[in-house]
Amino acid sequence: RRKFAFFDAWTVTKGRFFPLLGSFASIFVLYVIVSLIMAVAWFTIILGPSGPDLASAGSDPARLTELMTAALQTYLQSLAQPSAWVAIGVLQAIGLAVMAFFYLAMYGINARAAQAALEDGVIQPAQ
Repeated sequence: RRKFAFFDAWTVTKGRFFPLLGSFASIFVLYVIVSLIMAVAWFTIILGPSGPDLASAGSDPARLTELMTAALQTYLQSLAQPSAWVAIGVLQAIGLAVMAFFYLAMYGINARAAQAALEDGVIQPAQ
């Protein structure tokens, strides 16, 4: 409608709850999957060979403490290397692009709901 219409939101979404819920839920599930992939990439790059050891030591508290200390030292050492800075910067840039994509996708869902309301005659187009 080419204007902010906060108080018209109910008229736009009335009768469209489940399609909107499904759209937002699917976007959220995709976001969680992509976020988990990014987290795995982060830990793989930063922790390097210490990562698999942490996963296998979950049942032994003393071994887990020892591995956590070693992983922290590996993490701090990797942050002192410029090659790790590049990897972190690239991952950060990819994360920002992914975030922007999902924000735009959410706006797209809302815009489609408004377009459907215009098509149904629920709201009037801007004059």
